[in-house]
Amino acid sequence: MEKPLACPKCHSTSLLKWGLGASGRQKYRCALCRRQFVAGSDHFLEPEKKAVVMRLLEAGVEPAKIREAIPDISLRWVYELRRRLKRDRQG
Repeated sequence: MEKPLACPKCHSTSLLKWGLGASGRQKYRCALCRRQFVAGSDHFLEPEKKAVVMRLLEAGVEPAKIREAIPDISLRWVYELRRRLKRDRQG
């Protein structure tokens, strides 16, 4: 049996369809905490894909080029990962 869709923040299953994302995927909004998210994203990637993205960022590849190479990731997520990588190097 498939696990019901739930909010990644509060784990509520009380969800509303909330339009489509830029990639055409269904967006949802939690009726309890009002968080918006795309089903299946959970802000997590498979460890192998994340390792590839990290290596590309460390090599200085631009986020837009990474997004072209790995189309099922969010460009916003790649920029956020790059920001965290820079922050970790400084601190």
